[in-house]
Amino acid sequence: MIEQTLEEIFKKLFENNIVKITVDYQGGNDEGCFDNVQLHNKEKQIINVNWEKLFGEDTKLDNDVLADLIAEDEKLNQYGSFAGDYSCHGTVTIDTETGDFDDDGEWTTYESNNNSGNIYGDAA
Repeated sequence: MIEQTLEEIFKKLFENNIVKITVDYQGGNDEGCFDNVQLHNKEKQIINVNWEKLFGEDTKLDNDVLADLIAEDEKLNQYGSFAGDYSCHGTVTIDTETGDFDDDGEWTTYESNNNSGNIYGDAA
């Protein structure tokens, strides 16, 4: 179990020179995931974080757990459980200083386009 809120995690990351988080997602039709967390420093470089150093040696936090926490957040995950007749993909970008986020996602719906009838027009 993670004791920190996302807000606390983001603030702690900012205090340690991580100014931006990006996480990709894809899904639809009741399946989907958030993955590929990238942490960016002030120099716009992607860096690896020593989670134990920042949050203590007993922390369960890592990039995968952070992706899961973001996926569970109603503000950051606009697709919920990915239930529905659509597919989507995108990247959520989070500014750890301000808390602002942007989701550049795209989605496609699968709407029925059935058409039936009778070609002869006078069929019984």
